[in-house]
Parts: sequence; C-alpha cells; structure tokens
Amino acid sequence: MYLVDLPLNHPNYIPDCSFPRGVLDDDVWLAKQNSCHYRSEVCGRFNHMLLHRCAGRITSIRTDIADIHWYLPVADQLANLTDINVGRREAVSARDKEGLIYFFVKHRLSFPRTKPLWFVDDNNAARLTRRPGEDPGAFCERWIMYFEMTAQVYEAQQTPVFMDASMFPLFYIRWKYLDVSLLEELNDLCVTARLVDEFPLQQQFLMKAKRLEKLSYHIADVKVFTEAAGNPGSSGFLPNIKTLNLHAFRASELLPVLNDAMHGFRETLQIVDATLKAPPRDSEPEMYTCMIGGWNLPAIREIAITLDLEGTVAYLGAFNQCPLLQKLDIYGRLHDLEHSLQMARTADTPFEPPLAPVWNLPKLQRLTLTHGPAVLFNYDSFANMPELESVFISDVTHEELAKRIPRLSAHFCPTVDRILRGEEDAQEMERRRTALEEHGWTETWSLPKLRSLTLRGHASMVFSFDWLQKCPSLETLTLRTFFSRRLPISWKSSNALWLPIPLEDYPSDNASTVNDTEMQPLYESSLSDLILQGPWVLEADLVKVLTDYMPNLTEMQVDSISLVPSPRASGESLFKAIATADQILESRGRESHLKEIQAKCLLKNSVKHPLGLVSVDSTLADEAETEGYRVSRLLNQIVISRKDWRALKRTERSKAEVETPRIRTTLG
Repeated sequence: MYLVDLPLNHPNYIPDCSFPRGVLDDDVWLAKQNSCHYRSEVCGRFNHMLLHRCAGRITSIRTDIADIHWYLPVADQLANLTDINVGRREAVSARDKEGLIYFFVKHRLSFPRTKPLWFVDDNNAARLTRRPGEDPGAFCERWIMYFEMTAQVYEAQQTPVFMDASMFPLFYIRWKYLDVSLLEELNDLCVTARLVDEFPLQQQFLMKAKRLEKLSYHIADVKVFTEAAGNPGSSGFLPNIKTLNLHAFRASELLPVLNDAMHGFRETLQIVDATLKAPPRDSEPEMYTCMIGGWNLPAIREIAITLDLEGTVAYLGAFNQCPLLQKLDIYGRLHDLEHSLQMARTADTPFEPPLAPVWNLPKLQRLTLTHGPAVLFNYDSFANMPELESVFISDVTHEELAKRIPRLSAHFCPTVDRILRGEEDAQEMERRRTALEEHGWTETWSLPKLRSLTLRGHASMVFSFDWLQKCPSLETLTLRTFFSRRLPISWKSSNALWLPIPLEDYPSDNASTVNDTEMQPLYESSLSDLILQGPWVLEADLVKVLTDYMPNLTEMQVDSISLVPSPRASGESLFKAIATADQILESRGRESHLKEIQAKCLLKNSVKHPLGLVSVDSTLADEAETEGYRVSRLLNQIVISRKDWRALKRTERSKAEVETPRIRTTLG
C-alpha cells in the first residue's frame, strides 16, 4: 500500500493517492485539484481511515514534515513500511523536527529485526541561496543548520540504508563511527573540495559499507578506487557495488577513476554512468585524450559516458568482454577530433584517427554515439548485435577529418562542382569505385529487432536502402546530411557514387541505382516513419523506394530530394515521384498508406493542378486528417488531393442538410 499525506489542515497541499486492490473494489485515483475542496476532504478521510485501520499494510509514505504528527500514533504499527519521503521548507518548527526524529526512534524500537526505513529528505536546497547582504559565514552556518535535521535522522536510524552526503562538507568526519553495515545507497555529489583529513575516513567509511549497491560520487580524489583496482574482487572494498554514477570537472580525474572502477568492481558492476560536468568559469581548460573500452565486465548491463567538455578526445576500444551489455551510450564533444586535427597541422604531423575495432555485443539493445565516437564507429559491429532495438549515431565532423578515415571516406560522392570542372572523369570514378569495394561498408547486417534508426552527419553516408532487407521490424528511419549526396538503393550498385545529373560524361543509366541491385521488394515492411533532413539527392530512386521498399509508409518528412537546392524544384520532383508511386501501387492492386507529408518545398499552380492537388486551410486539413486522407504540409501551403477535397465538401453539405430541418422544426 502506498500512502500519500494527510492534508486535512493543508487545503493547498492535495497529493495524488493510490490504493491497492483488495482495500477498495478498484484502484482509486484522486487527482490534485486545488479548486475542488471536496477532493481534499475525501483524500484526507481516505488516508486517515487507511492509516488507522490498515497501518500494517502500508509500505510507503510521502508526506510533508508539518504532517508528521499524524503518523506518530501508529509508528509502532507500520510493520511493512519500507520508505518515507519527507518534504520540507527552510523554516521547520522544533515540534515538527522532534516529531520526525521520534517517529524513526519509535519505529526502530518497535521493529528491531526489520530492515531500517529508507529515508529521503525531499528538501528545497536549491532555494537555499545567499540573501542580499548576508555574510558568507552566516550563510554557511544557515546551510549547516538546515541539514542538521537530516543528520539527526541518520543518527536516529543508527543503521541507515540510504544517505546523502552531497550537502555535508564534513560528512565523513561526522559519521566516522556510524554503523553503515546495512547502507545500500550513498550520494556524495559534493562539488566543494573536501578536507585532506576526510580521504582516509572516506576510505574507512566505504570499506565498512559491505552492502552498498549504488554509489553516486563527484570525484574529489583520483585514488578513491585505487586499492580496489589493485586487488579486484579480493580487497573487500565495496564487494556488492552494482550501480556507479561518477561526476567530475576534468577528464584527467574522471577517466582514471572510471578505469579503476571497471577493473576493481568488474565482477559486480551492472550500471555505470560517467559524466563530465562544465567546470567553474575560473578553471583552465585541459587537453586530454583517452581510450574508452577494453574492459572485462561480465555482469555489466548499461554503460553511459558523457565527455562533452572542450579539450577531451575519446577513441573507442574493444567491448568484447561485456557479454550482457544492453545499453551503450557514449557522448563525445562537438568538434573534438577537429581540435586534434588542428594540433596536427600546427605540428606538421600526420593525423589518422583510428577506427574502432569490431565489437561483439550479443545482448546490446540500444546504441548511442555522438561526435568523435560516432565518426570512429565500425559498422561491421552490427553483425554481432542481433538484439539491437534502437540506434542513434550523430556527428557534425568536418569533411576533411572524415576523409582521413579510409572506410568512411570511401562513401563520399563527388560534388557537382568537381563534375562540372571536369575533375571527375571515368578514371577518377573507377578509383572511387575500387576504394568503395575495398574499404567501404557494402554489406548488410541482420538486425531483426531494430525498431528505430537515426544516422546524422557522416554516419548517414553509410546507409543504403538494402539495409531494410534484414531489418524487418524497423519502424522509424531518420537520416540527416549536411551536404548534397546520393542516397542509393544499394552500395553494390556500380552507380552508387554518381550523382544523377544529365552530363555527357555519365553513362545513360547512371540516373538510378535501381537496376544494379538484386534487392527483392519488401511488401511486408514495418517502416512507417521516414525523416530525410538536409539536401539529399533521391529523385531518381524515390519511386522504387515508395513502391517496393517502403510500401507501408504512413508519415514522411523531407527537406529536399533534388540536386537543385531550390524549394520549387524539390517540390516538383517530390510530388511527381509520389504520384507515380501511387499509380504503380494501384496497378498492383495495393493502396498507398502514406497519410502525412511534411516537406520544406513549394508547389506552383502549374505543377499542383496537373497532379490533382488543392490548397486548403488548416481547419479543412485537420478534418482531412480525421477522415484518414493524405495531408501534405509545405512551406507556404497545405495541400490535399482534389478527390479528397470533394469528399470533404460533400460531407459538409450532408451535415448542413441534416441540421437545417432541425432548425426549422425548433422555430415552428
């Protein structure tokens, strides 16, 4: 049973309440509505009744400290209570504070053999700011006094299971004799420097916390896990730690401690989250290069590393010894590798960022990589990730840097300017084709459970539509490019690197990559949402995509599909391709499922009318969506088919004819 507050004398504090089946006929939810006093009264009466008649079944309480006196009479009856969340403001009366302390003492003495209560101090510390003109010493004293109540609760518990050291600069000195043998979770996110004398006491504190499973720690000393790393599994230091959240202002602090933890607690760690925070303004930036990976973590399930800090460059190592890993998120720094490239230029030394090794992660379900780690990812790792459900790979790396990675640069299409200047002759294109066959990712991978795929920046260059053959569950596809490039049906096509423009140097069949692939139609495709951001060149292949490879598409967002970067040219190409695709599907006895189109393009009347399209206002567009008709939202107008427009008008007239007699009858 979950019990929330007794707001009988607090009409403005009306929480949500829930009760389990068996107490009432069904779950009852009383929503917070300050304007309805009867709800406050009913909520209070239910809580009062359950507290006194079903106290033994209550497992969780969330209350304000001003209401703690309601719970004191039954503190010795709450046999199944496991946690209590107490909210408070800055000003707390001595009566309320004493009542809270007495509640914990009374409960502990009544149930000495049960697990201590999980106490959460839901305070408003963020509002505890320095007052205008207040002396720093006075503010510090007020801060200490504010958290003195929390300290007294910990002492009243004697063996707490949860402690928050974040607001206590002298935490380890004050509680060096406290029994922490039952402590399960510790938050120590204190960003102020701890005293030198505290480090040995901190080590002793953690050494005694044998049951600690979750630690959130802002790194104050890089040697915090050194002993555990030196004797993994046998040091007796945090033997049951499962979840570790690390925070730091500098990469030179975060990464060494992270590596120590990965080695020292490798047998027990299940969740790791390491984050670089923005440092104080007066701190000097540092240059730090690190390797992420190479860990042997047989129990790990989630890894999240955020290195969004200037001067930090992360390369990717192996993750082949993490057999149970389900979520891997690595967030790099914007333009991190570009800085290393600039340094190499200055020193006149070669710079070739190493591609990540192939990973073997058979249980991985979610993969997120941004910036530097995204550029260095080896897509052959997909062959060893059969459980993937979500992929997000995004970077905005400079083109020059991407071209220094051979496997990635093999997917570059020639620019239109190079073609027009005659720099892309048949010999040059053959060289590109050979490089793609030798270095590029031309194979496809079996990802049967993949539902969402997002590739942004240079990551999108690797994609081709034949990926869909082995991704039967894919529902949402998002591709973002920052420069004009081809989106081929298959990288095995001999024309995949050619931009489809009518130049004399091009063979006549280079306008499309359809004819060079043996890809079979995917009539049972699950793909419903397609998002194409940036100047894609797709007009020659879009009809085939819509009819054979995405026949069940329902929503499409497009910036551009035309080689000419013009909203009018792109609009004409887009809607002509859609009209052709509709005709092909109809000839096959199939119906297009495409109902919503958002495109950054324009349509002239000379194009709109022949295609059977009509401009409508937003009201009629909403009605069309309700009726299940296709609605296309462009830059300056909303269009629907003339056929659907006529159907809507007929519906309007029918409604008007039905309502008119009613009005006459009423008047009569």
